[in-house]
Amino acid sequence: IVIGAEHDAAQLTRCASFLGWDVLVVTHPADQQALSDFPGAGSLIHSIPENFPPDLLNKETAVVLMNHNYAKDLAYLLVLLKSDFLYLGILGPLKRRDKLFGDILELDPQLDISLFDKIHAPAGINLGSETPQEIAVSICSEILAVQRNEEPCFLKNKAGSIHENTCFIKTN
Repeated sequence: IVIGAEHDAAQLTRCASFLGWDVLVVTHPADQQALSDFPGAGSLIHSIPENFPPDLLNKETAVVLMNHNYAKDLAYLLVLLKSDFLYLGILGPLKRRDKLFGDILELDPQLDISLFDKIHAPAGINLGSETPQEIAVSICSEILAVQRNEEPCFLKNKAGSIHENTCFIKTN
């Protein structure tokens, strides 16, 4: 699930669909985008955070918040944290993440803070990504690593089989 309607959301839907994932885009009702604006997306819904259908989420669902709007991301995050998911990523820098977490705790002081450990913010793996396409690859790579319970590393640095579930630094 991609929540947001900016240009980088279109790149993420394209990358995710290339991996064979079913992609749903969620935009605010005021956004003018259509399904055709998101290559590879299978469906698009217009929803405000308070009306977001929680039945869309399960233990196999990956969600990426990329509204480029702090208030929208905060509102969606408050709803999403009440549901189950495999992956929840938030676009943006660490400072923004820290502010989101602080505001969430102010709004919901009873929230189990261990839920923050499940959130990937900033979303993605450090690949040196700069363009929207590269950022999409970074985020999809992180989702795949979480899905497969793998710690990303260079394959050349793995000792043993590339399909082992451990990452070692080879020594000479």
